[in-house]
Amino acid sequence: MHMTRWMMMAVLVAGCAAFGPAVNAQEVQSGIVFVDLDSVFTNYHKTRAAEAQLKEQADEIKAERKVLIEQLEKAQADYQALRTQAQSTALNEDARNQRRAEAEEKLIEVRDMETKIRRLEETAQRRIDEQSRRARKRLVDEINGIIREYAMTRGYQAIIDTSGESLNGVPTVVFYNPKFDITSEIITLVNSKR
Repeated sequence: MHMTRWMMMAVLVAGCAAFGPAVNAQEVQSGIVFVDLDSVFTNYHKTRAAEAQLKEQADEIKAERKVLIEQLEKAQADYQALRTQAQSTALNEDARNQRRAEAEEKLIEVRDMETKIRRLEETAQRRIDEQSRRARKRLVDEINGIIREYAMTRGYQAIIDTSGESLNGVPTVVFYNPKFDITSEIITLVNSKR
């Protein structure tokens, strides 16, 4: 009996030596950790800077649009005044015809200004959307690179994003143990690389 116990112990030690140190269940679980990438992205200092830059551009476009709207409103008022004068019986026929021609020219100007404002809005929106998309992709690539490097140095098997949803609008990760959430560590890490 005493010999059998020693033999079992020897087999166990030999097995551990052959396959490396024994890994407990928690170590196996800690090889897979979780992160809320949306939170990391939102709290990334470069995201805030990119958002500020996009807001500045949007404000410039808004200011330009405001000037154009003011010009449009003045042109519309001028058109209405000319149109009213063209119908006035206080003026002779030649003067009314002159005002009618001026009103038609002013109406063309108003339509051109409306088109210019519409194009500005469409072009500006496309440009801001494109810049936003490119900035988001660049920042997400940076964050993913930092996370990959972090995972490699920590020996993680996987880091799973908990912020996503499926096409049905349900969370892609139904449950995870919060003690394996490394979101705050990642936020600190990405913001330390200034």
